[in-house]
Amino acid sequence: MEKIPEKILGPLFNQLRLAWKNASKPAKRKGLKNLQIEPHKPSCL
Repeated sequence: MEKIPEKILGPLFNQLRLAWKNASKPAKRKGLKNLQIEPHKPSCL
């Protein structure tokens, strides 16, 4: 198998990473509306 030059692979990987990040952001935020956080007192150590 031939090596892919870093000059090509680096920017390509970064573009794919940013595309995935933008695509998954709405899915991550969708669940935040229904998230319920219950406060609790920390236990003494």
